[in-house]
Parts: sequence; structure tokens; C-alpha cells
Amino acid sequence: MNRPCPYFGVTDGSGDIRILNVPADEHNSSVRHERLGQQQAHVTVPLNGEAAVTFDFVKTEPTTVSV
Repeated sequence: MNRPCPYFGVTDGSGDIRILNVPADEHNSSVRHERLGQQQAHVTVPLNGEAAVTFDFVKTEPTTVSV
């Protein structure tokens, strides 16, 4: 059974997001872009600290195929 995750957010105008009060532990993080897909990363949140994860979405040019 999947439970809703209380740790989520929406990017700001710069494409950044800050999620507060995530407990210290190992976590799997995923982000989704409506046109560029989904990416995942593993992150360790230390006690009394913060962690950062960077996701890079790359827009690809359409490919033309001649037959």
C-alpha cells in the first residue's frame, strides 16, 4: 500500500525547492517534470544538518527520421 508522502514541494522561479523538517535518515528522492520526465536520487540527511540534491533536466531536440 502506498502512503502519501508529507515531504513535497513546487519549484520557485529559479527552479529551486526547499523541503523542511525531513528526518535524518537515508531517503530516496524523486522529481518530475511534466515534459522532461522523472529523475530519482538517493540522499542522506544527517542529524542536525541539511542535504542537497541536484537534478538536471536536459531538453533534447526532436529527432527527424527519414524512411
